[in-house]
Amino acid sequence: MKIAVIGAGPAGICAAYELSKAGVEVEVFDSANVVGGMCRSITLWEKTVDIGSHIFYPETPQVKALWLEAVGNDYRYIDVKRAILTDDGVYSYPLKFSKVILNRSVGETMLGAFSYLHGQLWRPRNEDSAEAWVIRRFG
Repeated sequence: MKIAVIGAGPAGICAAYELSKAGVEVEVFDSANVVGGMCRSITLWEKTVDIGSHIFYPETPQVKALWLEAVGNDYRYIDVKRAILTDDGVYSYPLKFSKVILNRSVGETMLGAFSYLHGQLWRPRNEDSAEAWVIRRFG
């Protein structure tokens, strides 16, 4: 049996790696001539920039172990500071509830709290769309 894997990002590379460990002949295809998909950086105007907004951050130990086994030492960890820019300032991400409350008006805080509660009480039962995924987690 021979399997074609479309995409040389983390998912495609790990799928191909697992199939090859099982003795399956695998060929990986990607539109780019390098691996990494959206999890890579390029040089643009003499600066290193990330492709897209995606960061590969495995949350489960099994996924992290598979990734490290598949890529060996050919990776680089970077310290990323994430933030949300609003009209009244910058919020670190993940959000700190106390900072949000202190920087918003009472009306905005109440509106946000009611919106969150509404989303939690009447959230979708399944996650068959990106919208449902966001609503289920964030209201």
